[in-house]
Amino acid sequence: MPIETNCKLYCSRLELRAPGCWLGDVFPAMVRVVPPSITTSQLNKLGERLRKSEVPTSEDLELLQAFREEFNGAMQDAYTRLKAVAGLDPSTRLKTHNSLIEKMKRDRTALSRMQDIGGLRIVKSMDLNEQDGLVGTIMGAFTDSLLHDQRKLPNHGYRAAHVHVELDGFRLEIQVRTELQDVWAQTNEKLGDLFGRAPFRYGAELVDPGLRSIRDLMARLSSDIAQHEVALTAEKRRAAELLGAFPGNSQISLQIRELNDLFRQKRDILVDLLSHAPELARARKAKESTEEAQK
Repeated sequence: MPIETNCKLYCSRLELRAPGCWLGDVFPAMVRVVPPSITTSQLNKLGERLRKSEVPTSEDLELLQAFREEFNGAMQDAYTRLKAVAGLDPSTRLKTHNSLIEKMKRDRTALSRMQDIGGLRIVKSMDLNEQDGLVGTIMGAFTDSLLHDQRKLPNHGYRAAHVHVELDGFRLEIQVRTELQDVWAQTNEKLGDLFGRAPFRYGAELVDPGLRSIRDLMARLSSDIAQHEVALTAEKRRAAELLGAFPGNSQISLQIRELNDLFRQKRDILVDLLSHAPELARARKAKESTEEAQK
């Protein structure tokens, strides 16, 4: 089997990337996201100007806006396909100007090789096995797809399955999240908006001890969610096996309902903790500011 084919199967089927195998590293032709209206060279020169400039020119921002808008058609096509194939109703989004420029400066990523300029997001109440099944359905709906599994390799606490697809010459990112994964991500995003994206999303240093404690709390909650979802998935599998082996057994059915109630209570506790994280962060930030002023 040719190495390209073998590596693609490794990435997509085993949900991990082979050593040295990540999108453009092995499949440079697959990561072309440059629309016909602009060449790769022109796009990368635009990206370099934006990356190096403290204040981008209006002309460059207009070019970036025009480039972003060319993804709208591909996103609509992807939405239509997911709706037809799996009855899904994903949300869509274009990466903002600031996020694009920030990413180019932070990661030194060429604009022509970015994988998530256009994206779709699917959030469902599901266990990990059901999430895997949904990912498989999505990948099967596109000829060219690769999986980046951030459940196995979390990014500063962020956990989800990202499917990268190419459609009409555009590479799009489809995020697949469980409800708890989404609540955590939305909370962390809000904390980043309030107190700085770099420390909460990318692990940059935090001087404020109050905010450090909040970030530590988010890390613990991410681990708690991961453990909860693994346990829930295992319990649902065990319940299905017991019901199959002892159909109609009322005692087993009662025990399963009680366990399901416990899992729902744990989920509600995690959601409640996450909902209070921004408020707690504001309070600790205010306390630190007051103590500093009184010195």
